[in-house]
Amino acid sequence: KIFVLDTNIILHDYRCIWNFQDNDLVIPIAVLEELDKFKKGNDALNYNARGFIRELDRLTKDHPLGKEGVPIGEHYGDIKIELNHPFPPNIADCFSDDIPDHRILSTAIWTRDNNPDRFVALVTKDVNLRMKAKAVGMEAQDYLTDKIDEDKVEEFGNEIKEIYDVDPKVLQDFSYG
Repeated sequence: KIFVLDTNIILHDYRCIWNFQDNDLVIPIAVLEELDKFKKGNDALNYNARGFIRELDRLTKDHPLGKEGVPIGEHYGDIKIELNHPFPPNIADCFSDDIPDHRILSTAIWTRDNNPDRFVALVTKDVNLRMKAKAVGMEAQDYLTDKIDEDKVEEFGNEIKEIYDVDPKVLQDFSYG
């Protein structure tokens, strides 16, 4: 499999590349351009942008990135930076080229079209970008490593009620819904 990562995945979890097992990763050049804007500052987003760039630099230190990319590590896939690519002619008029999300999407489509024997998906936390991808037939997925199963939260809440005989109204005050 090949996963094309959106900027928001990296800003959310700069060590995200270690969560894709032996699959290959593509980082569109537009993602690096966006990360560059987040390098300065003391917020978590800034920390994650710097952390990812350092991690990528460490991985590529002794390797030219080249066409194949570089190995992430033993039992992991390869990572590569992919330059911008145009949209296929049949959808080129639908998207503006000056929007980073569109450049990321066009790179994902190009990656898919140039790897017909492999599963390729765009991974993004941006629901709108996932909808755009799906609208043009591109597989798009959310980054799920940090998701909480809402059924388990409800089940856990019920256990707390039973164990501590807590008034359900008290728990409702602390819930998200």
